[in-house]
Amino acid sequence: MKMSRISAVLVIVVWLILWETSTSFVLSHHDLWVVRELTAVTRAVEEPESKTLLVFGLGNIGLLVAMRAHDEGLFDKVYGTSRTSTSNENVQGVQTIDYSDSDCLREILPTCSHVLVTIPPSKSSMPGACDTVLSNPSLGDFPLPSSSWVGFVSSSSVYGNHNGHWVHEDSAIKCSAGSKGELYFRAENEWREASAVRGWRLNVFRSAGLYGDNRSIIHTIMQRGFVSSSSGSKDGDFPTSRIHECDVARAILSSMLQGTEGDWNLADDFPAPRAEVMAFGASLLAHAGLCPKEAAKDSSDQKSERFRRRKTDRKRVLNIKMKESLLPDQVLLYPTYKDGLQSVIDANILKWRLVD
Repeated sequence: MKMSRISAVLVIVVWLILWETSTSFVLSHHDLWVVRELTAVTRAVEEPESKTLLVFGLGNIGLLVAMRAHDEGLFDKVYGTSRTSTSNENVQGVQTIDYSDSDCLREILPTCSHVLVTIPPSKSSMPGACDTVLSNPSLGDFPLPSSSWVGFVSSSSVYGNHNGHWVHEDSAIKCSAGSKGELYFRAENEWREASAVRGWRLNVFRSAGLYGDNRSIIHTIMQRGFVSSSSGSKDGDFPTSRIHECDVARAILSSMLQGTEGDWNLADDFPAPRAEVMAFGASLLAHAGLCPKEAAKDSSDQKSERFRRRKTDRKRVLNIKMKESLLPDQVLLYPTYKDGLQSVIDANILKWRLVD
């Protein structure tokens, strides 16, 4: 705080000197450059000396982000909440906190420079609210410092049906009333309203279909069997977007380091029909010597909302903004489902061979 006051005084002094020495009342480009540089120094000094990350929800994405943040030394402290933890433990360098331990969370939040929320919204939250974390009454007024970075992992389902066209961050929101997409969009707006009042730097990550080493269409084939295009339903006849969890984690961590704000579509470069992706996954398994039986029919729950979305919410998710601003050299680790599923096979093949 002492240094920030000194820097602020320095800026004022320079302003006065430039004003007195200027032959006119218009500052030159050089004068303005000096003031901008000193202002930047002042802001840098005012930022917290330590960086602390709190991740709400250590699921696939939350745990991956937290572990990489710790392993790469990006934060001084990394915390994550879990509903299954009975005591505070370390998970590969991440200090876990029981989500129900509100006293601990209220103590940690004021020390955080970054908060990531991966817990999905719920209809069972507080009346009139959707986001599980922000509406948690035990967390009080959510005592996170102003100017803190906040990330909310949302879903591209907020866009609803666009008849197969590409959607970008400013595309119309067409999710159906009462759908999961509407829940996510309402939760986004709750974070926007809170961030506007509290001065948080909000980032909303609208993710396409997620897959990774622990969940993918290959896992589905291993568990339920392969559904051929002739025996299953026609819900996979049009392209849909997806993204590998590792690329999601990379984009989120990049946003944290840059201190960005805004909405971000997270998707790979190649939307593809589900039937095509399943056929490729089955071919990878066959090449690896694993040949699951063909399912008699599509084993998807045809009454589920996910099944309905596959049938009706047709869109392709554009990732240009993410690649240009969040990814080094604008390159995804897994630009297509083929790259990603090969990685899934490589990560699981030994385990699956033992089980087979």
